Amino acid sequence: MKNIAGVPGSLQETRMARVVETPHGERAFLTRPVRRPLGHRSAAGLARRIPPCLGVLCGIVVAGLVACASDRLAAAAAPGGRPSGSTHGAGGTGARATAGVLSGAAGATPGAGGIAGGTSGGLAGAGAGGTGAGMAGVPGSVGGGIAGSSAAPATGCNGMAALCARRYDAAAYATTHNAMASMADGFLAPNQHHGIKRQLEDGIRALMLDLHYDETGQAALCHGSCAFGKRDLRSALGEITGFVDTHPREVLTLILESYVKASDFEVALRDAGLLGQLVEHAPGTAWPTLGALIDANTRLVVLADREGGAFPGYLEMWSEAWEVPFEARTVADFSCSPGRGKPSNPLFVFNHFLTAPLASPELAQMVNHDPLLSDRLAECQRASGDLPNFVSVDFYNIGDVLAATARLNSTP
Repeated sequence: MKNIAGVPGSLQETRMARVVETPHGERAFLTRPVRRPLGHRSAAGLARRIPPCLGVLCGIVVAGLVACASDRLAAAAAPGGRPSGSTHGAGGTGARATAGVLSGAAGATPGAGGIAGGTSGGLAGAGAGGTGAGMAGVPGSVGGGIAGSSAAPATGCNGMAALCARRYDAAAYATTHNAMASMADGFLAPNQHHGIKRQLEDGIRALMLDLHYDETGQAALCHGSCAFGKRDLRSALGEITGFVDTHPREVLTLILESYVKASDFEVALRDAGLLGQLVEHAPGTAWPTLGALIDANTRLVVLADREGGAFPGYLEMWSEAWEVPFEARTVADFSCSPGRGKPSNPLFVFNHFLTAPLASPELAQMVNHDPLLSDRLAECQRASGDLPNFVSVDFYNIGDVLAATARLNSTP
């Protein structure tokens, strides 16, 4: 509720909410103003005139109503289009406002705020985690948050305490294929709905990026040709810097298909303040644990398919990783057979997307949901004996990639 306190005869404004479906099949939480006259009294003035017992009663009633609305909105706004009951907010789907009622504290589930109690029965709960804290009692993932700000967990590693003792190559990371090619950034043939900043906020922890020189000769993020869309490289790296700085318990990975000089990318990393975050690793040696990387404040792994080793922390992709084929046009084309890289390499890139002839939300709907996704993950893990580290999909907000990745990390 937005109040204009102390203005005689002012019209106080209440916002009414509804869930609508966008042209892309997503759901959005929209608000519209409804003006109601409150005479010469501000909301704060009225609260002072309400007896404490009545305030508590009002708080209980409002808490129940908003918690109910929260559950419905969580189902509508979850990345998979349905709640999964995940408890990770930023790394899960369908977070629910299950705590904070009459406590004045944030909801126990990251991504959902609580309802503050107290004698005035106000709505002072704060959201935490997820895609930006939201209006009290409303999941932060709705529209990127209605109010408040994203809060990083103070403990744990990549959202889970158990991962702190796990080596980098023994953890799984939700990954976006062609992460830069998004509808939000105007690409003509997009692979994602949302831009890089939103992807990270939603729980993506590895970004597949293509580097090209644009028509001006500047390094940019493009897919194939910059004529079909591009992201300014420095701007995108700035968004990554912002996330790294505000989420000190998170380790990120960039997987590069690069057509630019390594020295040009090094300059861009330096300008973004990311060079000091790069993880150095010699092929064939043991990877550090996530906890060790976080303690050392080196939390950005960069894997490049060309000129690996050109500067410290610019790692050679196919000396560190291997992948299953990425050319699938139908579900029948999916395979667990090795593609590029040696299966003896420690990192496993699990490509799980269809291109026929381009990516589309409709194709993502066919393959991003469980049980297909988790069944294929289990099949390829059995066949290779390796944990799928990078679970790479198109249109990550469709389906169950965040929940499936969390399940991989929940298995010892």
